Amino acid sequence: MGTCAVCGKKSPLVSSFLSVCGPCFREHPDEALPIAKRAHETARKRIGLPASVPRSPAGRECTMCPNRCRLQDGEKGYCGLFSNQNGRITRILEEGVGIASYYKDPHPTNCVASWCCAGGTGAGYPAYSVSRGTEVGWANAAVFLGSCTYHCLFCQNHDSWTQMIASRSPRITDRQLAQEILDDPDYTCVCWFGGCPSSQIEFVLSASRRIAEGKGDRILRICLETNGNIEPRFLLPISRLSLDSGGGLKFDLKFHSPHLQMALCGASNEQAIENFRSLKTMNMERREPPFLRASTPVVPGYVDAQEIKGLAELVAEVDPAIPYSLLAFHPCYLMSDLPRCSMNLMEECRQAALSAGLERVRIGNRFLIS
Repeated sequence: MGTCAVCGKKSPLVSSFLSVCGPCFREHPDEALPIAKRAHETARKRIGLPASVPRSPAGRECTMCPNRCRLQDGEKGYCGLFSNQNGRITRILEEGVGIASYYKDPHPTNCVASWCCAGGTGAGYPAYSVSRGTEVGWANAAVFLGSCTYHCLFCQNHDSWTQMIASRSPRITDRQLAQEILDDPDYTCVCWFGGCPSSQIEFVLSASRRIAEGKGDRILRICLETNGNIEPRFLLPISRLSLDSGGGLKFDLKFHSPHLQMALCGASNEQAIENFRSLKTMNMERREPPFLRASTPVVPGYVDAQEIKGLAELVAEVDPAIPYSLLAFHPCYLMSDLPRCSMNLMEECRQAALSAGLERVRIGNRFLIS
């Protein structure tokens, strides 16, 4: 149970680490956001990453993601992968190398989009699926990226990606990863997640191109689970590879309020939202399996029906048929003292999404609901 430093409210719905309630971020951002910034500084120091997105006035701009870090000489970028070395923005890894690991995930997988994708449902058979239903007996290559362009205080995978970026391992080349996936006939899809593909998008794009070029007539879909914070010049080519292969892009849209976004994720989602909107035309090229998918983690006290309605309206503007998953929060990382989601909260959020015009809304992670 925490106490809000702005309004004084004491509640189980106030994170003790953040010490500000959700409504105060929306209603009193000038008072609330500096408190959140200090919380991020404390947490980021523990994992050896910059406290906030660097904005050195005389620094060089990194253009590899929408965060647009401005780095002075010797300074490291927010994602930890780039730095200013003698006036040049330099990647800490060699070209074609990623901080990533992968495992074989049999269908049906625990992918957020498995309720609407080709592997989970057979949608798009026979062009995009090897089965009329769930691809039982086949598998997904689940590729986990060890870096991120956000710092979500409720991240479900924080242990993995923060340890990977700190140790800069394991490493794998785009050529090796692509060949290992191509060599295994059980794979019908590749899913990039993490962390987030947005922070290593060059590596993701390079490996995906090798997979697309090497698969021939084989069904091997390319999918991304992403925060959407992808540099626009990389968005179109990775989207095209995904669309043409029968895969999809699942945007994890965190918040509608820009203040809550900054408070709980440490970086803006402005470009992520613009990226989502920009794919409207491409999304219409293939109806099944759906190309664009969306999800939002429902965090008690911070993500409520108001947030969901705002995000759902955004999704519906692009296409009301886009599948939208509401993911029940699991108390973890720096918000581990918050309660689990109740079914009442999840249903309230589902109704808000439906009222915004969406046609396909699903409550996910039901096993986590109290």
